[in-house]
Order: sequence, then C-alpha cells, then structure tokens
Amino acid sequence: QVDEDVAQWRITLLLICVGIGLVCNPLYVMISGALLLGNEKEEPLGKFYFRRFVKVAVPMFVYYIVFMCMSGEISLIPPQNIKEGALQLLAGATGIAPHYWLIYTLISLYVTAPFIRVMVRNLNDSQITALFFMILAEEIIATYFPIMGIQTGFIWNLAAWEGIFILGYIITARRTKLIERTVLILGGISVIILSVVMVMDYSLKDYVSNKAPTMVLFAGAVLIIFAKLEAKLKGKMEAVIQTLSKYSYAIILVHWYGLFVVT
Repeated sequence: QVDEDVAQWRITLLLICVGIGLVCNPLYVMISGALLLGNEKEEPLGKFYFRRFVKVAVPMFVYYIVFMCMSGEISLIPPQNIKEGALQLLAGATGIAPHYWLIYTLISLYVTAPFIRVMVRNLNDSQITALFFMILAEEIIATYFPIMGIQTGFIWNLAAWEGIFILGYIITARRTKLIERTVLILGGISVIILSVVMVMDYSLKDYVSNKAPTMVLFAGAVLIIFAKLEAKLKGKMEAVIQTLSKYSYAIILVHWYGLFVVT
C-alpha cells in the first residue's frame, strides 16, 4: 500500500500503525515472563516441561508439518522428504513458517524459566531495581553502540530476549515507583521516536523495534497501563478476554500463512 499512489497522510498513518503494531513481539514475551516467573504455584520440573511441551511445542510442530505438506516440501502419504522435514523442524523458523522464530524463542526461554523464577523471586526490591536498569542499559549498549561505531567484545546477555522475559515479571509483579515512572515516561517518548523513524526511514525499523529499548519500553508501558485498568475492566470484558486467551496461540501459529500465503 505504501507504493500505491495515495495521499501522503495515509502513507504516514499506515507507517505509524505498522510501527506501533510491532509491539506485539516484546509484549508477548513480557506477558510470558510475567505469567511464568510470577506464578506462585510450585511445580515439579518434569510436570512444568511436559505441560509446556504439550501446550506449546506439539501444536507448533503439527502446524509446521501441515504447512510443509501444503507447500509441497514434504509428503506424509506417501512419505517423501521426511528426513528433510525433520531437519527443518530442528533448524527453526525457515521456509514456509518464518514467524515461528517467536515460538522457538519462547520454548528456549521456557527451558530456563524454572531456574530464573527462583532467582528473581529471591531478589529484594533494591536488587530488582538494579536488575531492571541493568537490562535497560545492556539493551541500549547492544542496540546503539554499533550505530556510533563503537564495538565491544562483551556479550550482553540481558539485551537478548531473556532480559525482556525477566522485565515482564519485574514490570507486572515487582515494579517500584521509580521503575513505573521510568517506563511510563520513556515509553511515551519511545512511541514518538518510533513513529518518526518509521515515517522518515523505514529501513531503520530494526533500531526501534523488537529488542530495541524504544519498543521494550513501549511494551512495558502498555503492560503497566493495562495493569492499572485491571480493576475497571474486570468482569466487563471477561467473555472477550477468555475467548482471546483461548485462541491467541492458534492465531499466532497461523496468522503469517493466512496473511502472506492464503491472501
């Protein structure tokens, strides 16, 4: 649509909406961290892994196989290219299901989630605050130092999706007034920066989306706003929320194929 001969204001609006919509990825990871790390229920490791495998990994593999069959990459009846299909499942989000990178990321986070939960729940408030700012600092360094021509030999582990996973827990369950103000203020500024970058130079979107501090702060602000509205929304949208909760994962699994293959 951007390439069509349409009014400039429509193109601008579309680019801004695209930028804001990209909050979905860090927001989904944050919500996963909030639910898993903030869960008070003690669960044996075996049961934890089994439940996530059944609820997350199995549906993804089934859909992935269906997509590969539909695209002609493999065949189940008669069996053809089964080995290649299995290797593609191990390789991750390739070919017909590039959007599955998010699911592979989540499964990887689930592997360490029981241990991270023990760690973060035993940190005091000052340590939680320090961890929050450390994650934010590492994201800034990892995202923007290369733009300034500064190269470092350090591995910024908390700048990866693990850090965003932990932020989901901190922002929803352990945020202090300082953390809340920081996220809301910088999150609001980030929306403006994000919109300007998307309109001025779309090729720079990777510096303001996904793991970039701007998008992470925006996602955190969204979480805080909905947390504050929870009491007002409770009971009024229960049916809608339950429906979305029930089918949200299925929507994630099929949305790319529906948008870019079927359509």
